[in-house]
Amino acid sequence: MSEATIYLGSLPFGKQGFYVTFPGQAPAVVGVKKAVKQAFGKTNAVADCLYDFKVACRHAIAQQILAKRREFIGHNRENLYGTFVSELSGETFPMTELAIDHTPPLTFDALLLAFVKEHSINPMDVAVVRREGWTLLADDRLADAWREYHQERAVLRPISTGENALHRPRTTEWLTLCGTSA
Repeated sequence: MSEATIYLGSLPFGKQGFYVTFPGQAPAVVGVKKAVKQAFGKTNAVADCLYDFKVACRHAIAQQILAKRREFIGHNRENLYGTFVSELSGETFPMTELAIDHTPPLTFDALLLAFVKEHSINPMDVAVVRREGWTLLADDRLADAWREYHQERAVLRPISTGENALHRPRTTEWLTLCGTSA
C-alpha cells in the first residue's frame, strides 16, 4: 500500500472536508470514515455495519421525505424562490436551504431504534446491498415494514440545511442493541 496523505481542505461547494492523496495522484475527497481508515489502517466493524444499516434505512424512507418536501413547497408555491421559516429555530431562510427533518422526540434515530426493538432486529444481522452507488436493505419485506412504521409515526418539519447538518440527536443504545459496549 502506498503512503497516503490526509488533510482538511475546502470542498468545491465551500465547506471543509477531508482529502486523501497518494504519490503521483490528484487529491480525492473522502468521508471521515475513509479518512480515519486511511490514516490509522482500521475501522470499527460495528460502527461500519450500523452506519450501513442506518444509511439503507434512510434510503428506504427517502420517498416519504421527498413527498413531504414537495407537499411543503406545493403549499408555499408563491415562495418557491422566496423564503421559509424553520420550525427548529424560527429563523427565515431562502427556500433553496429547505431540509425536511424529523420532529423530536421522534427523530429518525429514535424511530429507527424503536422499530428495531419492536421487531427484535439486530442491525449487525441485517444484510445490505450496494446498487448503483446506493446502500439498500437486502430484504424487501424489512424495507416495506420500516417504510410503513415510519409513515405511521414520523412527524416531519421544515428546517434549514445548515440546521439539519448540526441537529443530529443520537443515542448510545445502539451499541447495546448490536451486542457491544462503548
